[in-house]
Amino acid sequence: MVTKINADIMDLSDDFAFTGAVSGAGKILQVVTMVKTDDASITSSNSATFQDLPGLTQAITPSASSSKILVLGSVTLGNGVGTIHARLVRDSTAIGVHDAVTSSHRSTFGSRIASTPYNLHAEPLSFIFEDSPNTTSSTTYKLQAMLGTSYSGTITVNEASGGTGGADYHIKSISTLTLMELSG
Repeated sequence: MVTKINADIMDLSDDFAFTGAVSGAGKILQVVTMVKTDDASITSSNSATFQDLPGLTQAITPSASSSKILVLGSVTLGNGVGTIHARLVRDSTAIGVHDAVTSSHRSTFGSRIASTPYNLHAEPLSFIFEDSPNTTSSTTYKLQAMLGTSYSGTITVNEASGGTGGADYHIKSISTLTLMELSG
């Protein structure tokens, strides 16, 4: 309730500081984040095996087993061919993935090249997922990717898929992974 406004006068020199208490579920207890500013890559060779994306790992130690972890990711991935399948992993368990029961790969997010030239492809991809790890032990979240069994090639992180980035149109960017502990 704002009590410093009157029908005729509003004191703009006041900071209207909040003096109440915030309680209950959803309160932010801690935030940890990583920012990857360099390039990296993995090679995916006609395999359905997900691989860790270098440098896209962050750990958090929840203060209560009832806490939720809100995972916010923003990553730029490039590929010269096919489809990038990417997923979020807690410790060694894939989480926040599709329920596919077909031959499709269960992913959190992905990207498919739809135009040429392929060697300039890089796409910013973002996701948000709320997890319930039910622990007070250190918990590690990471991103993994692959091209799947239909394609063989390189997946790049923070740059276009085609090389060293010498031209002014070659994408160079950053990736982030942020974990927010929310009270349960």
